[in-house]
Order: sequence, then C-alpha cells, then structure tokens
Amino acid sequence: PNAALRVRMARLPRFTQLLILRATFAFTPPVHQISLLVRPQCPPSTRPSARFARTPLASASDEVVRELPSAPLLAAVEAVGGRVSAADVSARAGLDLLETRRQLLVLAQLVGAELQVSAEGELIFVFAPSVRNELRRANWRLTALEAWQQAKQPLFWVLRASFGVALLSSVAVATVGIAALSASGKDDSRGTSAPSPVMLWGPHPLDFLYYSRPYGASEELGFLQSCFSLLFGDGDPNSGIAERQARAVAALIRAQGGAVTAEQLAPLLLPPLSPDEADEVPMSEGFVTDVLVKFGGEPKVTDEGDIVYVFPELMVTAAEPAAAASTTRSPSSLGLARAQQEVARALEWAELPAGWRPEVGERVRIAEVLASRSGRRWSLGRGDRVARVGAMVGCVGVVVKDSRAGLPFQVQLDGGGAASFALGELRPAAEGMALHELPIPFSTAPPMQLASAGVLGAVNLAAVAYLGVLLRAARAGAVSAGAAPLVGALGAVYPGLLAYAVGYAAIPMARRAVVGRKNRNIAARNQARDAWAAVLSRSPGARLRRKLLGARELRPQAKVLKQQDAIFTTADDVSMPAE
Repeated sequence: PNAALRVRMARLPRFTQLLILRATFAFTPPVHQISLLVRPQCPPSTRPSARFARTPLASASDEVVRELPSAPLLAAVEAVGGRVSAADVSARAGLDLLETRRQLLVLAQLVGAELQVSAEGELIFVFAPSVRNELRRANWRLTALEAWQQAKQPLFWVLRASFGVALLSSVAVATVGIAALSASGKDDSRGTSAPSPVMLWGPHPLDFLYYSRPYGASEELGFLQSCFSLLFGDGDPNSGIAERQARAVAALIRAQGGAVTAEQLAPLLLPPLSPDEADEVPMSEGFVTDVLVKFGGEPKVTDEGDIVYVFPELMVTAAEPAAAASTTRSPSSLGLARAQQEVARALEWAELPAGWRPEVGERVRIAEVLASRSGRRWSLGRGDRVARVGAMVGCVGVVVKDSRAGLPFQVQLDGGGAASFALGELRPAAEGMALHELPIPFSTAPPMQLASAGVLGAVNLAAVAYLGVLLRAARAGAVSAGAAPLVGALGAVYPGLLAYAVGYAAIPMARRAVVGRKNRNIAARNQARDAWAAVLSRSPGARLRRKLLGARELRPQAKVLKQQDAIFTTADDVSMPAE
C-alpha cells in the first residue's frame, strides 16, 4: 500500500476522487458503490501503469460512454497541446465549461490519457501528441464519421444537381407534350407536316451533361448546381457564430484577468440598448447570463455599487509559462491593443464559411495556400519575389478583382504586393473587438448561370401552363381518340409538373424577401456592436472608468498548473490500501 498516495487522495475533493477512480480502474462496481478505503477487485494486469496505455475501461467496462468527443473539442486539444485543463479547451473551442470537462473525461477513457490532480483539486489531462490517431484506433466510429464527411460532399453535389435535372426534365416533358397534343388535334389537316417550333426549341434530356461541371473540377457552380442555388441558396455563413462568439468572449475574459464588465462584453454579445441609450437610462445586463452559465462566472458588486463579472474557473491553465503569459498577465500590463489581438485571433474562421464569397473591396485573410493550385500569378515587390508561398498565410488584404476563373480573387496585400488566390484559400478578415456577422448572399452562382436558371424556370412555368390549357381542351374532345392514352399519361404527371413549376418560380422570390430582411437585421446588429466597440476604444466616461477599475480590483488569482505541482497522476502504479 502506498500510504503517501492515500493521504494525498484524502485531501482532494470527493468529486475529484470519484473522477480519478472512474478513469483509472476497470471492472469495478458502479461509482456510487466505490469506497475510497476499499481495494478495488481488479487484476494487476489491468492497472494503467504506462503513461499513455489505453485503459481497459475504454473497451471492457459496461459503463463506458458510447459517444465520441465533438470535433471542436478534438481540434482544441490538438491546438492547445497534449497537457490541457478544461478551461484551456473550453476557451479554445468555445464550449460550455462543464460540458468540456465531461467530454474530456470521455476522451481520456477512450484513449487512455494520463490524469493529473493539483493540490487544489484541479484536474489536468495529458494526451498523446497524436490524440486523433489514438481515438481512431480506440473507436471505429471516428473513422466511419470521417469517411462519411468525405463521402457526403459528392453526394450533396448529386443532390444539388438533381434540381437542375428536374428542371430540364420538366421543360422536356412539357414541350414534348405540347407538340404531341398539337399534332393530334382533330382539326389538324396537315398530316405529317414540319415539326412544331416548340419541338425544335425543346432541350434534349441529356443536355445537362453539357451544362454542368463535374464534381471537383472547379469551385464555380455549374448550371445544375445554380438551379439549386437559385432555389435554396448556398448555406448560412453565420452557422458557426455561437462557437466564434464563445471563443472571443473567453479570450477577452482571460486577457482582462478574469474580471470584466457588461460594457466590455457588449461588442461580442448583443446588449438591448445602444451606448447613447445606456447613458440616459440604466441598461439591463441580462444579456451576459449565458456567458456566466457557460464559463462558470459569477456577478460581484464593487464598493461603489457597480456589477462586475468574475470567472475564476476560466483562469485555470495547464499551459507552459510562455504560452500562459497572456492568461496570467494582469490587465494593468495588458493594453487594449493586446486584448484586441487576442479577440481578433479568437474570431478568425477556421473553416470556409458556408455560402460565403468575398466581394470586391472586402477584406480577407489568407488562411492557407493550396499546393495543388497551379498557374498562380504573383505581382509582389522586388524584395518579395523569392518569398516562400507559406509566408503568405496569415496575411490580410483587400479583394480588388474577381475573375471567376482559375485563381479568381486578386488580393492587394497589406504592406504592398498582390497575389491571386482560390476561394478555399481565403477567409473573412476578423479585425477589432466587435463580433461581425456576415451578410447572407442570395446566391454565389455565376451571374450568367443564375440568369439562365431563372429564365429557364420562367419558360418552364409558361410551358406547363400552356400544357394545362391543351389538356383541358383534349378532355373536351378536341383531339383524336387515338391520343387518349397520351392525354391520360400527361394528366397523371401534370400536377407534379405544375407544382414544381410554380414552386421554382415562387421560392426564389419569397427567399429574396427573407434574405433581405435578415441582412438588414444583421447590419443593425453589427452597427450596434461597432458602437460599443467604439466606446471602449476611446477614452471612457467617468462611470465606465470606475467600473473598469472595480473589475481590476476583483480579478481572480490565475492558476498555472505546472507539471511538478501535480500531487496525483494515473501514470503511477496505483494501489489503494484495504480498510
């Protein structure tokens, strides 16, 4: 029995002891039946004595959680480093702090990570450098999920293309039906006359092979995909705004030493009043409630009666001293410029926003340079002609041209020079301390393709309407008896043709109105956040200055959990003494 280890375990909070036992021992009774003074009945071979040895609990225990950690959490663990605290991962991923702790325990069980505990009872997770590979070996579902992520792109391409195929099919059926019914009229005395002009004009059913681009051939949408884009758009570029917002809030809180005011959070959230209105009437600060719940914050009242929000749990870090400098630095030594830099970094887009295509004049960030892109055109200054391509990553510039061919976007880089980039290499530029929502585009399809899809939809509606007139006349006896099977077949498919034609014309008009209203609301929210950011960037008033000073006085003590401070680790050969 290790008496020293038993004494150290006894000093830890009860909840932390239970977490350690659950993550360490396999084939044990349920957690609520575990006694800290009873030796667990498990064979010595199942004890996790190796640092990164996979615990049998991940595979053999009936109580192992049958879920995978979320993708943002895995990315955050890889980005922060192998040794992390729940606060480090929560701030990086923008996840709820309690949910982050739970998912980290799940991940630790699956890959057999090392758990360390400090004297204050703080839990530190030590993962292998290749945690994603470890998880793939431990759970086949991650491999299946990644395979599905790869396979769903071409499947979604086929789904989008099907709407264009349906439009061409509808036009073909309508034109052929019109020609057949016109030729079978009882009063048609021309016999085998020349084909109808409609029949000559009508598209061939396989024309879509010419009008569409193969999957992966280009970032531009072909005709078939443009039909889908006209109907439903290309996605919401603000779909991940909640995670970006949470990351920026966590970065701001850590940069300000763990204590902030509602005014400091206002540029990242959505306060009910503008700065001018807040000067006239007291502003309700209920808009910070979700942040308090997510990151374990609590309101405190200063001696002057102002409310300050303190986040002691978010100030726990397992990073190395150099990496933890921005977390532990006090607000007095961390200026506004440094806080802006931390918030801007947290607001950056890791992935290409859905449905986003930069417009000329928009500021963008070079996120990556794809080596597969050939024919790259450079027009850099003389001193930069030999600069490596990788040096472009992270640069910010303005889009000056969109040619929609090859590398369509010509970007004028800050500091001089210009280069051409593909859409997948760019991201929206995140600058300043205000959260900006992107406007929702009606469509990112090429204008000519979009116009063709709209014109063909109008032609389809007119053709289907005229087909309906001919069908009503045919039922009234205006065609020969031999055409009755044709009339019956066209009558069976006509309701579907009419519904598709009307929907194809009505949906884009209704969606344009909805998108316009959403974009006006987005612009209003962005303007309100910019107004609060401007208040913080200039010299604050007496009331705000008093609150900021009060927040500085109430900031919690930052905790840096160093390797040598751990009093318990699952890497040791644990043996609990009998009672």
